[in-house]
Amino acid sequence: MFTSIAFDLTVTSLFLPIVSGGTLTTYASKDIASVLKNYIEKGISCIKLTPAHIILLASLELKSEALKIAIVGGDIVHQNHIHV
Repeated sequence: MFTSIAFDLTVTSLFLPIVSGGTLTTYASKDIASVLKNYIEKGISCIKLTPAHIILLASLELKSEALKIAIVGGDIVHQNHIHV
């Protein structure tokens, strides 16, 4: 965990998957690119990320038919983030 347990990002990231019947997956790696790649390759349907993560995802050229929802926050979302 990178944030306080009281931070809204942490609360929703931890409990939303659990209360909605999903699975919570944690990774020991701090390499964000490998974590994002692993998420996408596992066929997740929802991801919570920042605009910076979106730019990184675009550079990794990952594709997913399963990913339906992206919750984006933490910074300004620009038009180019939406079209990735």
